[in-house]
Amino acid sequence: MTQPERPNPRREAAWREHERRQRRAWLALSFRERLLWLEQAKRFRQLALCARKRPVQAPD
Repeated sequence: MTQPERPNPRREAAWREHERRQRRAWLALSFRERLLWLEQAKRFRQLALCARKRPVQAPD
């Protein structure tokens, strides 16, 4: 069996910094910008789900 991966302090610190920046960027958006972003994310998710359900056609 493989051993569980040990926590990497540098990776965790980098991830916390990334989350901090993402949160700051989100809070900097206006209410309208947040709504537009959420709508776009919703459309993207729906398109991704539809694309997964369609069979892939081989090129001719």
